[in-house]
Amino acid sequence: MDRLIYLVRKSIELDPWARDCGMEGYLQATKKEVEEAISAESDEHLADELGDVMMCCLHALLLSGKYDAAINMACEKMERRKPFILENREVTKEEAVAIWKEVKAKERKL
Repeated sequence: MDRLIYLVRKSIELDPWARDCGMEGYLQATKKEVEEAISAESDEHLADELGDVMMCCLHALLLSGKYDAAINMACEKMERRKPFILENREVTKEEAVAIWKEVKAKERKL
């Protein structure tokens, strides 16, 4: 992951297209390619495109200047919405969905 972060940072620094494309343009182009890979039902193609999704997310995060905040918020959400993983406790699909919905409802009220 560190290698990918380094490469994306260098891309933003040295590639004018990567800088100017912006978050929205980068993500939209990749979305279409992922949809095509899913339709083609090719594991190799999908893995390639999902790698692009990771790269695009990092690109968007780094361009926004919100990398650390976004990572922290994602971790906090995961901890709130899936507390059983911190307890190393397996749950049923129904339990996982119920916990997620309950926490999500509480978050909306805040």
